[in-house]
Amino acid sequence: MSATMAVAQGQEKKWDGETFDAKLTVRRWDKQGKQFIKEQGDVPAFKGENKDGEVMFWVKSVGTTNSMPLVDSELTDDKGTVWVVTKSTKLGGNVPAYSCVVEKKKP
Repeated sequence: MSATMAVAQGQEKKWDGETFDAKLTVRRWDKQGKQFIKEQGDVPAFKGENKDGEVMFWVKSVGTTNSMPLVDSELTDDKGTVWVVTKSTKLGGNVPAYSCVVEKKKP
């Protein structure tokens, strides 16, 4: 799976499947859909777009809450923008990460 992100003046930044150059705070929504699980900070991630132009984060599995951010989980970037997960998938192979399609949280 590859990702691109527009950078300065038309240059593209591609995810190589290994580099996580952002840090997120992750609030995972529980499987029963009733509450948030304790948030986890400093989670390595990469922000980009998929081939359909949807905003995505590739989120690395870390720590004791090593679980996929489910739909309705919240990802907060270093600028304080909160993104809501609309779809998530575990990546295959040796990459310990998840791909998450997100939308900005509505006020």
